[in-house]
Order: sequence, then C-alpha cells, then structure tokens
Amino acid sequence: MVKRGLIFILSLIVIFSLAACQEEETDPVKIGFVGSLSGRVSDLSVSGRDGVVLAVEQFNARGGLDGRPVQLLTRDDGHDRDQARDVVKDLIEEEVVGIIGHMTSSMSRATVHLINQERVLMISPTTSTSFLEGRHDFFLRVFPGHRAETRALAEYIYNDRGIERVGVAYDLSNHEYTIDWYSHFRREFTARGGEISSSVPFSSGKDFSYNAVVERVLFYEPEGIVLISGGVDAGRFVQQFRNANFQKPLFGAAWAKTYELIHHGGRAVEDFSLVHYFDPGARNESYLAFYEEYRDRFGREPEFGAFFGYEAARVLLWALENTSDWSAESLREVIINRGNFPGLQGEFFIDRFGDSIIEEKIFQVKDGVFQRVDNQ
Repeated sequence: MVKRGLIFILSLIVIFSLAACQEEETDPVKIGFVGSLSGRVSDLSVSGRDGVVLAVEQFNARGGLDGRPVQLLTRDDGHDRDQARDVVKDLIEEEVVGIIGHMTSSMSRATVHLINQERVLMISPTTSTSFLEGRHDFFLRVFPGHRAETRALAEYIYNDRGIERVGVAYDLSNHEYTIDWYSHFRREFTARGGEISSSVPFSSGKDFSYNAVVERVLFYEPEGIVLISGGVDAGRFVQQFRNANFQKPLFGAAWAKTYELIHHGGRAVEDFSLVHYFDPGARNESYLAFYEEYRDRFGREPEFGAFFGYEAARVLLWALENTSDWSAESLREVIINRGNFPGLQGEFFIDRFGDSIIEEKIFQVKDGVFQRVDNQ
C-alpha cells in the first residue's frame, strides 16, 4: 500500500513538472521599452515606442521565439531622472531580458549605472552623447554619437554656406546631450576659423521667454543661428527669430528633426538645415515596406524616432534568436561579434564598445518636408 502511494506521488510530481515545463516553453518573453512618453519632449519617445511596437508585432506574427511570443512592457520616464530610475527598476523586477531605451541622452545617463549594476542589456534608439561612448558595458545604441554630426554641420555652415559667425541657443533640460553637442560643434567650427558670437541656455518645460533668448542671441549680430533643442522648441524659436526680422540661415541639431519642428515652425522653417542619419525620402525596398506598414498601423508617417526604435528592436530580437543564454553578457557578445547589421536604409555597424557608426547626411526643410541637399 505504501509502495503504491509512493508511486502515485512520484507520478504526480512528474506530471506537474512536465506541465510546468510546457507552460514555461510557451510563456511570453518579456522585453521593455522606456522613454519620455509624456511632457514637452515626448514626440521623439512616442515615435520610438511605436517603431518598437511594430517590430515586436511583426516578429510575433512570424512565430516569435520558437513559438513563444515576445511581450513588450512600456514605461514612461517622464524626462525625469528619478522617475527614469524607478521605471527601469520596475522593468528589471518584471524580469525583462532586455530594454530598449532611453530616447534622450539625459535619461540614458541617469540609468546606465543601474543597468550595469543589475546586468541588464539596454539598447538606445537615439542617445548620442559622447559621455556614454567607448565603454565596455551593457549600454548599446543604434544611433551614432554626435562627433561626426557636429563635424559635418560645422563643415557645411562654414565652408558650404560661407558663414563665419553664429549664435547658439541650447536646451538644458537634456543637458547631457546639448552641452556635449555644443562643445563638439564649437570645437569643430572654431577650428575652421568660425566664431561663436553668443551661446544662450534655456530649459524646456520650465518658464522661460522665447523673446528674451532671441534678443540675447541677436544682440551680437550673428550671420547664422544654431538651435540645439527638440523639434517643438526649435520650431517656436524659428518663428520668433523670423518675427524679429532675422532672415539669415538657421540650423539645428539632429534632435530637432521631427514633424513637430514643421508643425510649430510653419513656413518659417523653410530652409532650416541639419545633419542626420535618417532619410525620409529613401527608396530602399526594406525601408519602403517598413514605411507602408508603419503608416497603416499608426496612421502617420514614421519619423526618425520610429525608424531607430524599429532598428533597435530588430537588433535585440535578432540577438534573442541567436543566443540560448539570454543573459546581458551573451546578448551583448553576440551583437558585438556580428558588428554589421542590415538596416532599413543600408548597413550600420555596432563597434566593440556598442557604439553605432552610420554615414551622416545633410537635410533642409523644403516645401514642408525634410529633403537631402548633400547628394544633389
């Protein structure tokens, strides 16, 4: 009787173990997305999130990870350092196997220590600060650092446009990006013989006067102006500069290349120039397929946040497919070892530090859209 009871108990253990294994084999695999989904600079992160959503939906439609669906958990960092750390901790507690984010340099820098401490892989779609480059850690990115961007823009302004004296306004709400960007641009521009006539800080989301910033920049009579801000503020500043009867060239950092720039700037942003890596007019077959699917899914055209969010998600999903051990170490190793990835608009390279290399391009707003001017 005892023997039969023991056999019965062992049988139950085997049955429950098999059931648990089967359940584990079909459970969703969790990945995270974190960005500034609310507030003044949310346009970039909302776009980035939607690009990630599309990539995950397509991946699951193809069967997921050996039949296991990928579940995307999204979190809002509020463009606040403390909130950013809290939501990343929450994703880690949810046992995500990787995180896509943040979308701004300030938020990435706020949580990089945490993801390295907890050994979780993070791939940023759009962080470009040089403070996070050249490191052997668990922070990777598919958007290049802005050394090449600022070099190309300084060359374009000074040599191609013949402008020797520029004023600068920069947004301190994302200071890890803007101060670093300005530092590189100033060095590149002055090395060519150019002069920074004035540099005026402001903080997006806080009380400040557009007119006061404009007056301070124009006081020193620049030949051109460089705006280091997101699209919303860049568009509004352009309006104010034009209202102040400043008709000389205006330029911006890559952060400003969203439709919010055109929406808030209107016709005033015609001929506004910047350097970027995403070409909305590209004719690559893979990009055109992405463009159509994104527009069908979300009812609008993809911006650069969506483009690079999609690319970052594809890198992470590829790594999950090509490693049996989903630790941060293994995921990072398989990505670094591959190096070259087939992007939607051509190959991009992720180097041994997890930093991305892509050819930069020059754009102007023409007839209400961004158009390349460096290949004409």
